[in-house]
Amino acid sequence: MVYQIQHSCPNCNNIIPVPAQYIGRIECHNCKHIFQTKGQLHEQRKYILEKLAELETSGFEYACWSTAKDELVCPLCAERDRRLFKFEEVKELIRGKFCHAKDFWQGCRCIIIAAKIP
Repeated sequence: MVYQIQHSCPNCNNIIPVPAQYIGRIECHNCKHIFQTKGQLHEQRKYILEKLAELETSGFEYACWSTAKDELVCPLCAERDRRLFKFEEVKELIRGKFCHAKDFWQGCRCIIIAAKIP
């Protein structure tokens, strides 16, 4: 799920919908002014970390990273695809460099699948 937030152009106050996790330059469609956004990854990160905590209490210890497997997957996520991580490792990935989505409007589309290893 891609969360949308509203950014206001500092030049003309035009409202621009932007994926919450996007960090980078935005060009206003109205006046063509370019400005920087810091994004709001904290909401998406917070949600994922809460879900990981729930799964940990259910006895899961590992997670498998799974991408959308198409040309829009960023290099960070592509490197993690189909890899098995301990929950602590996933938490560190989520808190660090999370995703650099290639498509501004899509954002990260990866999923994390909980797994138990005997």
